Amino acid sequence: MFDWSTAAITVIAVAAAATVYLRDGREHFNAILSGDFALFGDMLPKVLAGCLIGAFVTLILPRELVARWVGHESGFAGLLIAALFGFILPGGRSPSIRWPAPSS
Repeated sequence: MFDWSTAAITVIAVAAAATVYLRDGREHFNAILSGDFALFGDMLPKVLAGCLIGAFVTLILPRELVARWVGHESGFAGLLIAALFGFILPGGRSPSIRWPAPSS
Protein backbone atom coordinates (compact mmCIF):
# COMPACT_ATOMS: atom_id res chain seq x y z
CA MET A 1 0.00 0.00 0.00
CA PHE A 2 1.40 3.42 -0.95
CA ASP A 3 1.51 6.12 1.69
CA TRP A 4 1.60 9.70 0.40
CA SER A 5 2.72 11.22 3.69
CA THR A 6 5.76 8.93 3.86
CA ALA A 7 6.58 9.74 0.24
CA ALA A 8 6.32 13.48 0.93
CA ILE A 9 8.58 13.27 3.99
CA THR A 10 11.08 11.18 2.01
CA VAL A 11 11.17 13.72 -0.83
CA ILE A 12 11.67 16.59 1.64
CA ALA A 13 14.45 14.71 3.46
CA VAL A 14 16.27 13.82 0.24
CA ALA A 15 15.96 17.40 -1.04
CA ALA A 16 17.31 18.75 2.26
CA ALA A 17 20.21 16.28 2.19
CA ALA A 18 21.04 17.19 -1.41
CA THR A 19 20.93 20.89 -0.53
CA VAL A 20 23.35 20.43 2.37
CA TYR A 21 25.66 18.29 0.24
CA LEU A 22 25.74 20.77 -2.63
CA ARG A 23 25.93 23.89 -0.45
CA ASP A 24 28.32 22.77 2.30
CA GLY A 25 30.26 19.88 0.75
CA ARG A 26 30.87 16.25 1.51
CA GLU A 27 32.69 16.76 4.83
CA HIS A 28 29.87 18.74 6.46
CA PHE A 29 27.28 16.37 4.99
CA ASN A 30 29.08 13.35 6.48
CA ALA A 31 29.38 15.10 9.87
CA ILE A 32 25.64 15.76 9.93
CA LEU A 33 24.86 12.21 8.77
CA SER A 34 27.09 10.64 11.43
CA GLY A 35 25.44 12.83 14.08
CA ASP A 36 22.03 11.69 12.86
CA PHE A 37 23.06 8.03 13.06
CA ALA A 38 24.41 8.61 16.58
CA LEU A 39 21.09 10.19 17.60
CA PHE A 40 19.20 7.27 16.04
CA GLY A 41 21.40 4.79 17.91
CA ASP A 42 20.83 6.68 21.15
CA MET A 43 17.04 6.87 20.74
CA LEU A 44 16.37 3.35 19.41
CA PRO A 45 16.82 1.46 22.71
CA LYS A 46 14.66 4.01 24.52
CA VAL A 47 11.88 3.74 21.95
CA LEU A 48 12.01 -0.07 22.01
CA ALA A 49 11.95 -0.10 25.82
CA GLY A 50 8.98 2.28 25.81
CA CYS A 51 7.09 0.06 23.38
CA LEU A 52 7.78 -3.03 25.47
CA ILE A 53 6.81 -1.32 28.72
CA GLY A 54 3.63 0.02 27.12
CA ALA A 55 2.71 -3.42 25.82
CA PHE A 56 3.36 -5.07 29.18
CA VAL A 57 1.41 -2.42 31.11
CA THR A 58 -1.64 -3.08 28.95
CA LEU A 59 -1.38 -6.75 29.85
CA ILE A 60 -0.73 -6.23 33.57
CA LEU A 61 -3.25 -3.50 34.45
CA PRO A 62 -6.92 -4.38 34.03
CA ARG A 63 -8.79 -2.08 31.67
CA GLU A 64 -11.49 -1.43 34.28
CA LEU A 65 -8.91 -0.19 36.80
CA VAL A 66 -7.39 2.25 34.33
CA ALA A 67 -10.84 3.44 33.27
CA ARG A 68 -11.78 4.01 36.90
CA TRP A 69 -8.60 6.05 37.59
CA VAL A 70 -8.34 8.15 34.43
CA GLY A 71 -11.42 7.33 32.37
CA HIS A 72 -14.37 9.51 31.44
CA GLU A 73 -16.14 8.93 34.75
CA SER A 74 -13.08 9.72 36.93
CA GLY A 75 -13.70 13.47 36.82
CA PHE A 76 -11.19 16.03 38.03
CA ALA A 77 -9.27 13.46 40.11
CA GLY A 78 -8.63 11.47 36.93
CA LEU A 79 -7.37 14.61 35.22
CA LEU A 80 -4.96 15.24 38.10
CA ILE A 81 -3.72 11.63 38.03
CA ALA A 82 -3.17 11.77 34.27
CA ALA A 83 -1.38 15.13 34.57
CA LEU A 84 0.87 13.74 37.31
CA PHE A 85 1.86 10.74 35.21
CA GLY A 86 2.39 12.99 32.19
CA PHE A 87 4.69 15.17 34.26
CA ILE A 88 6.68 12.24 35.67
CA LEU A 89 7.16 10.32 32.43
CA PRO A 90 9.85 11.77 30.14
CA GLY A 91 7.97 11.51 26.83
CA GLY A 92 8.31 14.71 24.82
CA ARG A 93 10.72 16.41 27.22
CA SER A 94 13.83 15.21 25.37
CA PRO A 95 15.75 18.12 23.85
CA SER A 96 16.45 16.06 20.74
CA ILE A 97 12.71 15.88 20.10
CA ARG A 98 11.69 19.34 21.19
CA TRP A 99 14.60 21.36 19.71
CA PRO A 100 16.36 19.33 17.02
CA ALA A 101 18.30 22.26 15.48
CA PRO A 102 20.01 23.59 18.64
CA SER A 103 20.82 20.12 19.93
CA SER A 104 22.75 19.16 16.80
